[in-house]
Amino acid sequence: MSFKARYFSTGSFLTASLGSNPSYIWRSVYEAKELVRAGVRRLVGDGSNIGILSEPWLPDELHPYIESSHPSLLRNTVNALMKDGMVEWDEEVIKDVLSDSDQKLVWKVPLSNHSRRDSWYWMQDDSGLFTVKSMYSLLQAAKTSSNVPNNSRFWCQLWHLKLPPKVVNFLWRVSTNSLPTRFQLSTKNIPIDPRCPFCLVAPETALHVLVRCSFAQSYWSQSHVPSIAPGAMVFTSWFDGGLKAWNVAKSLEAAMILWSIWKHRNELVWNSNQQDSNEVLSVAKLNYVDWIDARNKLVVAAESCVVGGVDKWTAPDFLFVKVNVDGALFSSHGRYGVGLVARTVVGIVMAARTLCKEGDLQPHIVEAIGIKEALSWSKANGWTSVIVESDCLKVISDLQKPKYMVSPYGHILYDCRNFDF
Repeated sequence: MSFKARYFSTGSFLTASLGSNPSYIWRSVYEAKELVRAGVRRLVGDGSNIGILSEPWLPDELHPYIESSHPSLLRNTVNALMKDGMVEWDEEVIKDVLSDSDQKLVWKVPLSNHSRRDSWYWMQDDSGLFTVKSMYSLLQAAKTSSNVPNNSRFWCQLWHLKLPPKVVNFLWRVSTNSLPTRFQLSTKNIPIDPRCPFCLVAPETALHVLVRCSFAQSYWSQSHVPSIAPGAMVFTSWFDGGLKAWNVAKSLEAAMILWSIWKHRNELVWNSNQQDSNEVLSVAKLNYVDWIDARNKLVVAAESCVVGGVDKWTAPDFLFVKVNVDGALFSSHGRYGVGLVARTVVGIVMAARTLCKEGDLQPHIVEAIGIKEALSWSKANGWTSVIVESDCLKVISDLQKPKYMVSPYGHILYDCRNFDF
């Protein structure tokens, strides 16, 4: 409390300044402010103490603040976007005063049946509680993002390539400057010869060892991949140019060759085993063919299992009603849906219900909302002996744990646990 009194008596830690004569401890705490800002959000209870425009209450890493500029939003609180006397979003008001992008983010904020005070939560963990592990992950992501091309098209093309997971992981590492090349390791103050292990002349950067080195060029010259981006200075620029110029087949071949060159490089560094260019290309082709063959066999096996092994519905105990719940995401439309089916002990369908709402939510949150809707629906129908069944193991496990959660997801689970019939 002494920090608040001295450095931000009229605001919050997120709006605090360093001050004119800060203590060493305050300087240290202040250094973490931007990271805290990236991970913390306001938790909407009744919305009466959260400024619509002035506080970070939207569950988005890049856009936590409302960006719309409608005059009615000024100096107003979040409960102004709810129906009078209710903790429920007012769709008419929201569509009238907020931009489309802001609306999509507001629909991602689930509200609780139980009236609560507004509070704070840590967005990086489902529990809403701060953990060192989640802060470390956030810090690593922040460091990595500075090395990642700010190009959604590049990543979209990369993720859509049908490649073995180990190759996709390799491409992600090299595209985020996370590949442990000798030059990269030397920048981390690791005492190592930064020269390329193939030519022993140029520094071993990702672009050099995978593309520019004479040894790498001998592999590329025997492939069907056209040469591109001769002026590229870093690997991501070169590979981005390739994804723009190559067709899908050439992109797949290039990806497998890149992975095979790195595999060959590791064989040379760790086992002193140098392969010729024909062997490197053969490894690339064989690995891809083997992976495709394994995938095809897996699909056939899965299809044969579905024919004879469909999940069988089990009857509830006598006098109980069983309500089966399932959620669905319609991300392209920014909506989610829930389906409910109620059956008797002999399997007769008593009632069924579907609902579709605005919001591009995470799958487990949709499943939790589905369970909450099932309980509310059961109460409305006068069913007091009810078994609710869901196929989402995460939600069921979290419901069974007495874990304290202060996140929007945690509020939904709380509503389910404390539902009053």
